[in-house]
Amino acid sequence: MKTMKQTLITRNVFALFLMVALAIGCAEPLEMDEPAQGGPVTLTTSVSFDGGTKALTAAGVKTFAEGDQIAVIYKNTGGRTVKAVSEALTESNIKNSGKDAQFTVTLYSPQPNGAVRYIYPVNMAKDPIATDATIDDEGTVNYDALSVQDGTLSYVANNLDLCTFDGTFTDEAALPASAPLTNRLAVCKVFYKYYNSVVITPIDVRSITDGTNTYTVNGGSDEFIWVAVRPVSSGQTLEFNMTKGEGRFYKKVKVTDHPLEAGHIYTLNVNTARLDGILLAGKFTVNASGKQVYFSKGNLQYTAHGNTYNNYYHFAEHQWDYIGNAAGNTTADGRETQTKDIDLFGWGASLVSASYTPRATCYRPWENSMNSSHYFAYGSEIANLYDGGDNAKKADWGHWGILNGGNALNYWRTLKNYTADGGVDNGNEWEYILNIRVTGNTVNSTPNARYTMATINTDETEVNGLILFPDNYAGPTASTTDITWGTGTINQASHWGTKCTTEGWAALEASGCVFLPAAGYRYVSEVKLAGQYGLYWSSSCNATYTSSAYGISFGSDGSSCQVNATLSNPRRDGYAVRLVKDVSDLDGFL
Repeated sequence: MKTMKQTLITRNVFALFLMVALAIGCAEPLEMDEPAQGGPVTLTTSVSFDGGTKALTAAGVKTFAEGDQIAVIYKNTGGRTVKAVSEALTESNIKNSGKDAQFTVTLYSPQPNGAVRYIYPVNMAKDPIATDATIDDEGTVNYDALSVQDGTLSYVANNLDLCTFDGTFTDEAALPASAPLTNRLAVCKVFYKYYNSVVITPIDVRSITDGTNTYTVNGGSDEFIWVAVRPVSSGQTLEFNMTKGEGRFYKKVKVTDHPLEAGHIYTLNVNTARLDGILLAGKFTVNASGKQVYFSKGNLQYTAHGNTYNNYYHFAEHQWDYIGNAAGNTTADGRETQTKDIDLFGWGASLVSASYTPRATCYRPWENSMNSSHYFAYGSEIANLYDGGDNAKKADWGHWGILNGGNALNYWRTLKNYTADGGVDNGNEWEYILNIRVTGNTVNSTPNARYTMATINTDETEVNGLILFPDNYAGPTASTTDITWGTGTINQASHWGTKCTTEGWAALEASGCVFLPAAGYRYVSEVKLAGQYGLYWSSSCNATYTSSAYGISFGSDGSSCQVNATLSNPRRDGYAVRLVKDVSDLDGFL
């Protein structure tokens, strides 16, 4: 996340005169144990602002306004905690261009040497004060007022920019001679951006939580919001949620070097990740260090529009969708006059145009070749798709904007599949998902359930493929009317042993399951084994047998079946691609 821009709030120190009239013989607005003593006395106290005041202007200057009030919380001679509210300011009470003001408030039987607190603005004081409340934050401050805000600077300034003073009456129950008011909140100007690029507008609802407090913001400008928050210390975590229409965006941030301190204004640029529609719900652990990913909502597809480069990547509408033998997958040139869809790609054939060199000879999605050396990423026989130096990741399908997948560069990536990459974070991710994960799942009486070969949509158009169970799967675990697990179908190759109706698959998908359709593969211009086998690329090359790259395969031809997590095949072949998003990308640091 970008470093926050921090500016100190402009401080204005000024005199505030508080006139206190002690009434005799008047009806008492609050219950008292004994009447007020002595005649009417007018007391005056000077109040300065230490660390910020109430009303912010766009320039960060603090001023008073007509209608402002202050709350005085004090102990009376009966030992009870009571609240008094000043009269509203009028124009004649405001002096020095709004920097000074004179408040009038009536107190009843203040306790000599008793505690007194000023709370400003008045709506940040609890009402009513409990008779036995202590004069501290818990007993007096209305932090609930922060829970729903309208996102404007004026609302924060007029209603929420809390400052307090704590002191004691004198022996004669006089107010303290001076009272520095201290600002208690941080004020943030928050821009929500989508994956480090464009500011998201318009926004419907935004919320920020620190694990204890949640601030919901309805409104603000299209580009940003103003929000008052309680101070946030280093080490705390903030979660930012935002909705735009049906879209939901999220970012979790750990505060490190820049805590949010009271009395300061901060500009926060929050680079969010989109969660709805494009990220499936399940999380999948991919290595021994606990790294997790989300899968995309469908296989990657590419559409070529005739003799132009007006082309785009997109995800299939459903997890089970694949193109098979349609013209796009079988043509040697997608830039013909008709629109063609492609979902079987030669390894690393991910670029739309010649955006950099060196690159593979066949770098465009529609290009076919009998020569696997034409698919050397970055022109190197030992480069992985995520390598590339200054051009890092440009050969990975996840580098390019995906129309219905957020359309942001480097949002997605392809799973790695080669242990020789070295290090626990660079191991065989496909194999970890299929053969190593400890999921905590028991399905069909099989503990540690990770996958099952299945036929789904059996009541409509049947599709064969591989179902992946997410970590901590909580969906159906026994056979039902709409799901039949069969015998020995979990974590085994099983001739599509699991059967699901459309409704049954919907229940599994809602529980975070991933479905990889048996989309077949392309050999030059011929699609083979569609509906019988699924072959999916990784982003790792085979540096020993350089004509090959790694991936996975699964399927059944009726006589044999297999699930292979360490497939190494020629780069020239066209395989399916299913992209992932690192869960850690949803986290960040301030």
